[in-house]
Amino acid sequence: MTVEQFNRALKAGLGRCILFLEGCENKEPYREAVLNGCLNDYAYDGQCEGTRAWYTYKLVSCFNDDEYFFSRVQHKLREVLCWNDNAWWFEHLFDLVLEFAKDGYAPAKDLIGEIYSQLLDCLADKKPQPFEVDYHRQWLEHVCIKCMEAGDTDALIKIAADIGGLLRKTTEYDGEDFESFVWYCDEKYGKNGYIADLKAAEDGDGNIAYYIENVVEYEAPVYVPSEAEKKKIAKLREKIKKRRKRKRDKKCNVKKILRKMKKYDNTDREGDWHSVAMDIAYDEDTVFPTDAYMYAYTGLCACCRKRVVEAMYKRGLLSDELLQECLYDCYDETREWAEKIIKN
Repeated sequence: MTVEQFNRALKAGLGRCILFLEGCENKEPYREAVLNGCLNDYAYDGQCEGTRAWYTYKLVSCFNDDEYFFSRVQHKLREVLCWNDNAWWFEHLFDLVLEFAKDGYAPAKDLIGEIYSQLLDCLADKKPQPFEVDYHRQWLEHVCIKCMEAGDTDALIKIAADIGGLLRKTTEYDGEDFESFVWYCDEKYGKNGYIADLKAAEDGDGNIAYYIENVVEYEAPVYVPSEAEKKKIAKLREKIKKRRKRKRDKKCNVKKILRKMKKYDNTDREGDWHSVAMDIAYDEDTVFPTDAYMYAYTGLCACCRKRVVEAMYKRGLLSDELLQECLYDCYDETREWAEKIIKN
């Protein structure tokens, strides 16, 4: 691949970048592209796709130069932490640091502890910010969940004590602010299956007990809509139902979609290519030309790409080479799907 082709493929999150670097003797021309992939969140829709930490770290590992990449990631993460903006950018950088730590890189482990402590202190001193997204709170919960993925009950005990202590210091937060963390712990250990361990670890300062009472056992007030609101909801549901029926009944205009495909660049983040890609990827009844599937496959949306390879596989259009590439895709669900197909 040329550097330009590599850049385009990296922004799309295609597995061919990893395969190429693993077999490339002179990797230096591609170093800057990989560094940019580290420092920028290229996910088209971070909420759906998650972060590209695994994918990016695989690219970094091809260079055997952890210090070069990590020092710059560390600097950018500290910058983003001060901005209190862009939730997905922070998560991408933090998860990338976590990949370094999983591989035993000591500076990454130290940085994780530093970020965790800094976010706790930040929330303890937080002042009311009406009508603003509290990214620091979101980031702390994300850090807690990620630390639990790689940790055990000792990690849970520490986090529970820290969150309990935080909530005793401030009235800005309550159990609802950490419900995703509680849900994750319930999934990992079974519904409240870890409470006995937490109670046994209580050291007398009351923080863990406070966490159990005010976070684990927190019950959000139940909202009951008025009769007028119920009627509005019913009308909205009926409207959505009719719209979906019209969409199902509408025949796919393949020629129109192919014309649009030639018009829009599928590497333009702001372009109208994505609606075209979705028409191709999500249409279960129509068989498009292979070029159309590749247009959606090489676009920036990793979620659409998974639907594309599934559609191509069902129609016998997915080559072995493309299936192998999917094993290194930036989207974990695509990698898992490819592994399952190859295994079976």
